[in-house]
Amino acid sequence: MIKNATAHITLPRGNKTAKMRNVIIIDDNPADVLALKKMVRASKAPPCKVSSFKGIDEALNSNELPRADLILLDDRLAGGQTAEHSLKALRDSGITCPAIVVSTFVSRKRDQTVIRHGAVQFTSKDELNPTAMQRLLAYGLTARSLWTLDGT
Repeated sequence: MIKNATAHITLPRGNKTAKMRNVIIIDDNPADVLALKKMVRASKAPPCKVSSFKGIDEALNSNELPRADLILLDDRLAGGQTAEHSLKALRDSGITCPAIVVSTFVSRKRDQTVIRHGAVQFTSKDELNPTAMQRLLAYGLTARSLWTLDGT
């Protein structure tokens, strides 16, 4: 499913530049944030400006979130906040860009739960590398034009 999504970010011939995309990482683990940032930058996706926040409240209080094209959201944040709580908070604040939930613990049941709550994808942090991140970004950025957090 994600493999074919890379075709959507291929630049037209002769076009040497791509629109800068705003990717927001919401994760309370500094090592995970650093790894995710490195993978986003190492991927062959469109150029991305990457901002990160330690929690959903910090992100919601920032000027960056309303300009986001894609959110990479940790499944479980400090204080017991789950992706469901974070996705609802995003939706309630009017943020409708796609969110991809990333987790160290992945199960089919969990996958279905976060998708039902508004995520466009759920993936394991352990399975991510620059190539997988490129596909994930392509999928998420394509979803930006097709689907929003409120399901429209």
